[in-house]
Amino acid sequence: MFGQEDVRETITNTAETSVAFNLDYASYNGYFDTGLGGTQYGLAFSPNGKKMYSTVYSAGVTSAVNEYDLTTAWDIKTVVFNQQKSVTAQDNHVYCVFFKPDGLKMFVTGQQNTKLYRYDLTTAWDISTAVYVENTATPGAISLIFFRPDGKRWFGCNAGTLYEYDISTTPWVLSSSTFLQSKAFASITGCYFSNNGSNLFTVQTGTSFNRYTCSIPYNMASATLTTAYTLIGGTGGSVFFKENGAKFFILEWGGDRIHEYSIKRSWR
Repeated sequence: MFGQEDVRETITNTAETSVAFNLDYASYNGYFDTGLGGTQYGLAFSPNGKKMYSTVYSAGVTSAVNEYDLTTAWDIKTVVFNQQKSVTAQDNHVYCVFFKPDGLKMFVTGQQNTKLYRYDLTTAWDISTAVYVENTATPGAISLIFFRPDGKRWFGCNAGTLYEYDISTTPWVLSSSTFLQSKAFASITGCYFSNNGSNLFTVQTGTSFNRYTCSIPYNMASATLTTAYTLIGGTGGSVFFKENGAKFFILEWGGDRIHEYSIKRSWR
């Protein structure tokens, strides 16, 4: 038997699930300023929301991935810096970062050599244990990277065009990358697919944030614009969603601030 609190919680969870990934219900929560200097581009979180990562670049000084801890999962106000991993040996101008869902592989892109690099971690989500393994050439300087959860496809963007590559023969291994297709998006700086591939989100230069519905999961050719959203907290850049679609985060491209938004139904 459900008590009053149980019923209220069930109704709330059901309502929030029904609007997951729907930008019509997005609200701004605030931001975190890293205060570490340099220029930041990439953004990633661990699946439990207790770890956050960003890339940082400073000409002639730093090309690295930063690791942060969150004392409260998915709460940007509780972020604390943990450590930094230099990737200068591979590329002196890092762009974006992406992690395999188990935290045992890290991928970064760079402007210097226009490549996508793979690192293996001996301890999940601990970047101090990351060891460089391989790379693959990219179509110019890739400013964002996204992998399908099964590791069989990866997506990268350069100069407003989103590219898709197949690595289904050996998932998560870059040497098997085969180009599939590309699609132009105006001034895109970031992209993200919902966990079932039915939604594609793109961040444009400025404050434009768009949601597309994919009739074929993870297929950008089937994407149709559904919602055009204007970001409230600063300009767009990299984007990352909580797996259930109830929160998303925007890192100001080239800035220090990471902004948090919630997606939930408001009750009156």
